[in-house]
Amino acid sequence: MPVLDKRFRFDRRQFGGGLLSFAAGGPPVGLKHVADLGPPSLQVVGNPVKEPGLRFRDQGGVEHWLEEFRGIGLVVNFWATWCGPCREEIFSLERLTETLFAQKIAVLPLATDAGVDRVSQVRQFFDKVNVRSMPILTDAGGVNAKLAGSGGSVPFTVVVDRWGRIRARASGAGDWTKGGITNFIMRLV
Repeated sequence: MPVLDKRFRFDRRQFGGGLLSFAAGGPPVGLKHVADLGPPSLQVVGNPVKEPGLRFRDQGGVEHWLEEFRGIGLVVNFWATWCGPCREEIFSLERLTETLFAQKIAVLPLATDAGVDRVSQVRQFFDKVNVRSMPILTDAGGVNAKLAGSGGSVPFTVVVDRWGRIRARASGAGDWTKGGITNFIMRLV
């Protein structure tokens, strides 16, 4: 089970080195089109449903279940390194990670990339564009994205409350810093 330290940072020793503490440094250097994205179209789920047993692996290869995060609000983003809109959206998700940190809400970016070395693909992309505060997590072949209701398309995001219920979904890329989304997420979880 992931252990959180006193400032709600994921303890890498307990999480196979998969989740990173926030690193110091400037804003991400990367793609130019992120400013063109509007806020995500977050759709509230009428009757919140329990998340369907989603599981993923950290960069150390350790398998985790979303249920391990009970008591923590989550924004779970399904994305891929080959997906242009996903790549644009990742910077606003990193800023969202830093903003929600104090509210005990975690952003989990689950890479759906296929191939033998998914972790390496994500690490290379994060290094190239200077993403430092987000963990390297993988969703083997997008199985979880489909379970969560994406129909297999990325980017796709679900907001999970502290009791493990899916409260909202968003299909497509968006700027997670616009349109009051942060406050909306805090109210949902």
